[in-house]
Amino acid sequence: MHSIDAAIHPGGLTALECAIEHLDIEAARAALAAGADPNRPGLRGVRPLHWSVDTEMEEALYRYDTARDTSPPKAEMTAFLLAHGADPTLPDDSGSLPVDWARGRGHQPALELFARHGTA
Repeated sequence: MHSIDAAIHPGGLTALECAIEHLDIEAARAALAAGADPNRPGLRGVRPLHWSVDTEMEEALYRYDTARDTSPPKAEMTAFLLAHGADPTLPDDSGSLPVDWARGRGHQPALELFARHGTA
């Protein structure tokens, strides 16, 4: 394991996972440039694409709860990860693909991205 893939957060998150959790594409770019693996399974086998789908939906729900913003979730982190080597065909420990997470959470923009990558 490359040192950039080591946990840096008390919860066991790596630099890339922290960037995803904050939807910080520049931090994700820096982690990947430093050698982070865009397919490395984290806790419970959750991979970066799974994490991004979940975080993007959480952000959309937060916008709705705080401002009644009904705009769809953004899929910028998911698109970024796909463009930088994240493999949408890799499952988490339960066998679920990122597209399954997107479908289960109603993340339409991510579903459209996965369809373009042949995994919908």
